Amino acid sequence: MVLGNDLYKWKGLDRIFQVKRIETIIENLKGDSFLEIGCGEGYIIGRIKRMKPNARCVGLSNNPIEIKEAKICHPSVEFICIDVYDYEPAEKFDTVILPEVIEHLDDPKKILAKARQIAKKRIIITVPNKNKIENEGHVQIYNKERLERHIKEAINPKSFKILPVAKDWYYLRRNPLSRIVLGRLLWYLRMDGLFKLNANYENALFLVAIIDVE
Repeated sequence: MVLGNDLYKWKGLDRIFQVKRIETIIENLKGDSFLEIGCGEGYIIGRIKRMKPNARCVGLSNNPIEIKEAKICHPSVEFICIDVYDYEPAEKFDTVILPEVIEHLDDPKKILAKARQIAKKRIIITVPNKNKIENEGHVQIYNKERLERHIKEAINPKSFKILPVAKDWYYLRRNPLSRIVLGRLLWYLRMDGLFKLNANYENALFLVAIIDVE
């Protein structure tokens, strides 16, 4: 499994796109216990813990270097270095999060089935949208229809929805000046209203699946 969902490696406007993706995850959390599969250096689950200090928050990674860094950066979160398929928690988690994970896997439905096994209320998945985010580590290419199919086949959910993120600002990535000036400005001003979800799935940068399992 390829891990490393940290925000720190993203710069300028790319960072804002990632912030919007992460905020969409946080806005859709359900319950009081949260598991992040593929936690990297722990930014997402660490932010959840800061927002919900009484919540049970656990991050999983099979990369010992990332787990060591995560424990230093987010000491209030429980981080475990383990293959997710070997993880058997004593209690299920209200929400299980898989951020930018399944596109790296040869058998993504296997990990979705595992998430279903340990999720009590909700699963949240994020993936890059087809043809919009290029990465040599991606072995799966997702659009809305393919993500829907994998969710139905592997999870058989009670209900789910897929949200597209940040379509309107994609063209700014092509302009270096825009990335520097607008990226910095919008990050510091936190103009979140400019990054409302857009219903055009074809041009979205990311897809966020909100899956209810109970």
